[in-house]
Amino acid sequence: MIIACYRILDRPHRQRFALAIGALITASVLEVAVIVSLFPLLDALIAGEPLAQHLAFTVGTCLVWALFVTIATVAGRRCGYGMSAALHQRLATHLLALPLAWFTARRRGEVTRLMGSGVMDVMSYPSQLVLSHLRALATPALFVVALAWFDPIVAAVALAWLPVLLWCQRHSSRRVTQTDARLAEARVEAANRVIEFAQMQRELRLLPDQAAADALVDRSLTDLRDRVDAMTVAVLPAMSAFAIAVQLTLVSLISVVIVRHEGASAEAIAATCVMLLLVCGLAASSKGAAELDAVIRLSRGSLERITSLLDTPPLPEPIVPTQRDPSRGAGRIEVRQVSASHADGTPVLHEVDFVAEPGTVTAVVGASGSGKTTLLRLLARFMDPDQGAVLLDGVDLRELGSAKVFASTSMVFQDVQLFTGTLADNIRLGNPAPSEAQLEQAVRLSGVDQIAQGLPEGLDTVVGEGGVGLSGGERQRVAIARAVLKDAPILLLDEATASLDAHRQRSVGQAIRQLSADRTVIMVAHLLHTVVEADHILVMDQGRVLERGNHAQLLAREGHYARMWGAQAPLSDSAEAP
Repeated sequence: MIIACYRILDRPHRQRFALAIGALITASVLEVAVIVSLFPLLDALIAGEPLAQHLAFTVGTCLVWALFVTIATVAGRRCGYGMSAALHQRLATHLLALPLAWFTARRRGEVTRLMGSGVMDVMSYPSQLVLSHLRALATPALFVVALAWFDPIVAAVALAWLPVLLWCQRHSSRRVTQTDARLAEARVEAANRVIEFAQMQRELRLLPDQAAADALVDRSLTDLRDRVDAMTVAVLPAMSAFAIAVQLTLVSLISVVIVRHEGASAEAIAATCVMLLLVCGLAASSKGAAELDAVIRLSRGSLERITSLLDTPPLPEPIVPTQRDPSRGAGRIEVRQVSASHADGTPVLHEVDFVAEPGTVTAVVGASGSGKTTLLRLLARFMDPDQGAVLLDGVDLRELGSAKVFASTSMVFQDVQLFTGTLADNIRLGNPAPSEAQLEQAVRLSGVDQIAQGLPEGLDTVVGEGGVGLSGGERQRVAIARAVLKDAPILLLDEATASLDAHRQRSVGQAIRQLSADRTVIMVAHLLHTVVEADHILVMDQGRVLERGNHAQLLAREGHYARMWGAQAPLSDSAEAP
């Protein structure tokens, strides 16, 4: 743990950490020296000799010990705070470099925990735990050395018990480690379910069976409790064995000391008292090492998970990105024989091939799990394909680099997140300094003007975290306005009209047609009546493009699209109804 902490520190904090370690080792030596210094003091006290010189030495040793403990504590705390800042910075930088497709709901929960309690667990080691850890490691050895100076036989008995103590401690640690990973998974799962339960209160309270809603959280909490109980049962025998071994060591050492030093001389009495103090100190430090092991294991586990996150390969970026600025290009997208997989290796796209020209709308339709959203992620370079290439104006997205791809792309997600601030502030995220005409156009095309009319301060109304106070459809309109204001040549829509009513879907559809005049629009849709005016429609099935053409052409083929259209005919009729 000491070496692992040292490796993740920068140079200034490494020096502080080394200072803390050196001061702690010195303090451990002085702690034993204080006890040993009691021997001449007690000897003089029993013999009736002057105490001033011996007392001064003992008090002086105590003061020097306190000084080194203070130095170690201050240096350790500064090192801990520095480690916290460094870890947060490294994690934030690394997260920005990871593929956006990596951020699943489970991983977002894990990242949130690591950025909060995980970093705090790690920083607690240099700031607090390292003092106890080093004392637990060094002090028992120093106590044995001191015992050997007084009586080698007593030291030999202590050393004889050492293998037993080490075996019990390691056995206990090994049993806990075996259950720690599963316990950490259960904690993350339970935390995710509790957060989800809190966020979905409106939906859950409308369920006919409230017990079913409660069961969503209860199952995770029950699993967590069961795993904690299992860990307790697994480690209790080993921990009990260690505690018993410590007590037996203490009893045997005290017995040996008393038997070997039962004489009444002042020196024998003083030696016996000091050795008993050393024996008690040895037992206490050994017991403290076992109790500290669980806390250190928590810090080590968090550090390992943070290290694992930092070892996650980032999205590769070109060393020298192409000098061509795609935001000034025509916006032609070409997908060449692209195959892609999920992070776990499950294939999701197979040899997808198509071209989307500027000034056109390309719709991607298909059943859930057919690969529509994954295709959109590839076009936005949230991930890279396993095979094939995605090109923008003839340049591979991997050669352009993520920054230029993001600058050339606007995207509206199905699940829209808004930030705390005014309605206008959320729209301006697409363009921090728009003209009044640009802002007005974005508001009008997206229909946000109608939302603003119903708010007390119009566009200057503050919306809460996550867009609280706005419906799902209203949040999507804000996201569309943001995309319009960005004015990028590529517009990607992932079920962007899913939360809108039929009238608003038609209005947004008309806005999309207007936007496509100078943009390349690619939209994923589930409701087919929203794509009837698209220039091209790609029909996806099991990761492949099964059919392609416009609405009329696909209906005429009487294939997969025609069957989907027939299945959705009642929905289409209701959507077209006034």
